[in-house]
Amino acid sequence: MNKRFNGIGKKSIRQEKNSGNKESTMKKKFSSYFSGLIPSRLSMTAMVLVMTVSAAICAAEPKEPVITDPVKQVEMGNRYLDGDGVKVDYARAVNLFRKAAEQGNAEGQAMLGICYFDGLGVKLDRKEAVKWFRKAADQGNFNGLCMLGNSYLHGEGVEKDEAKGVALIRKTADQGYVKGQGCLGICYVLGLGVEKNEKEGIKWFRKAAEQGDVHSQMLLADIYFKGIGTEVNGVEYAKWIRKAAEQGEPKAQARLGTCYAYGIGVKENDMEAIKWFRKSAEQGCSEGQIKLGICYERGIGGTKDPVKAVELYRKAAEQGDSEGMVRLGVCYEFGIGIKKDSAEALKLFRKAAALKNPEGYVWIGLFYLHGNTVKADPVETVKWFRKAAELDLTDAQVLLGRCYFDGNGVKKNGEEAVKWFRKAVDQGDRDALYYLAVCYLEGVGVKADSAQGMELLAKAAEAGQEDAIIMQKSFKKGK
Repeated sequence: MNKRFNGIGKKSIRQEKNSGNKESTMKKKFSSYFSGLIPSRLSMTAMVLVMTVSAAICAAEPKEPVITDPVKQVEMGNRYLDGDGVKVDYARAVNLFRKAAEQGNAEGQAMLGICYFDGLGVKLDRKEAVKWFRKAADQGNFNGLCMLGNSYLHGEGVEKDEAKGVALIRKTADQGYVKGQGCLGICYVLGLGVEKNEKEGIKWFRKAAEQGDVHSQMLLADIYFKGIGTEVNGVEYAKWIRKAAEQGEPKAQARLGTCYAYGIGVKENDMEAIKWFRKSAEQGCSEGQIKLGICYERGIGGTKDPVKAVELYRKAAEQGDSEGMVRLGVCYEFGIGIKKDSAEALKLFRKAAALKNPEGYVWIGLFYLHGNTVKADPVETVKWFRKAAELDLTDAQVLLGRCYFDGNGVKKNGEEAVKWFRKAVDQGDRDALYYLAVCYLEGVGVKADSAQGMELLAKAAEAGQEDAIIMQKSFKKGK
């Protein structure tokens, strides 16, 4: 793995500080995509915005012609919904969908229902949405059938009936409707209205992906990356991510760049990684902006430009991306590409923490630990470290373990220290290996066991942990 890319595929706060820089449950795995793909519990909002509406780059808005044909009304309505060649205008989209719907056009009815479901250009009204979904479904419209099925699946605007919801979705999937196939795949993977069956879910994702559906391609990639219902397979992951990336999906482009950065399913190639990060960033994708920013910050690919990195992190932060906020905060804290300003850094870390970003939690804890722009407060330090540790951030687990080991901000407790060190060790943290070795060697929180301690110390030293290397050398001299 290319260590220069640390932070692109994974994060380490202590690595950031020392250097001067800086897919959980199944539902969370899918949530990470379906704010771009399918949110946990098949959130109707993202389903509509992603599976029905394809985003495009806004261009100058032409003079709007008078449109009377219902098919063309729907087409133009979708353009206003997407920002496809015109400025996004939900109210105009609703007006066009309504005109088509009132002429009996089934797709217009389905799209009008979508606008009511999500409150796009009209006041959110799930019951009104279901009314229009039903009208479209009664004409056999796949979009209407699928949306009505999702409404029953979650009890949105209608009494909940998972079995009926799945039946409606299956009706469309069986006839090759990609949105229905993707939805049915999720039903099987999450066990919604059917017995949970990940392999069956994969089957349906593949059907949609093979038809070129970008979102199912990304889901299928995630399946292979996480090993959900199948073996982890980097080659398959890269294959399906590439298919989505080549269709212009910005998140897929950022992730394909990550494949090249780390050699996941492809040969490691810095320049190819940067190419895909740039494509993603140029579409305004915060994930691509952050990853391209890391390349500029560290000089990956030959061009080091911390000012450009700050610009990209800021763009991501301004979109509400909590990682962008943290990385911009780190730049302010260390004066990377911008004048050092710890107060501004703390402000950004607090914004990230408000979005439940675990790195934001840790940075706030570090500020309280060192009395940086705030009064030193070990109790506050522990509070913030704990928040991050409970979200499985290894840095936080090590730091919290140290607090218990030293009795800093909490009563000294060896057993609790060992507990948190073990959690971090399970995630492969080398510092945790060292501290756990010390616990065994000194009998802190565990029964003293020099053999176990030396074994852990050797592993930490082999991983390059400096304190472990020094201690191991001192033991050898002592012999």
